[in-house]
Amino acid sequence: AELSKLHGEVKVLSAKASVAVGEVGEKARNLWLLDEKELPRLRQHEAERIRLQHMLAQAHWDRDSLQRDYGRIITGLREQEEAQEANERELRSHLAATRSEGEEMVATMRAADQRLAELRQDCWETESF
Repeated sequence: AELSKLHGEVKVLSAKASVAVGEVGEKARNLWLLDEKELPRLRQHEAERIRLQHMLAQAHWDRDSLQRDYGRIITGLREQEEAQEANERELRSHLAATRSEGEEMVATMRAADQRLAELRQDCWETESF
């Protein structure tokens, strides 16, 4: 384990030396990036990228959930509105029936009052004789 660690350090140092000398190749740049000081930063960036991906996935899920909930709410409100309109129509029909029944009752009472008035008139005329 120590030998591989030393081997890695030697590679890093040789890459740094080749960069310093001006013999920068692709392999030297890659080794430079893998320097001990770069690895924590790269790990931090990777962790941040993963965290942001999780946040994005959560945001997508939340948005989809809200759209589903919104659809259910709209459907529920439409059903409630239709039920209220049906209830209003039913109440209006009951009100119209009650009104016509009341008007018939008033007409019957007026007819009875008129007959009663005629009977009183006849009774008064009879008594007046």
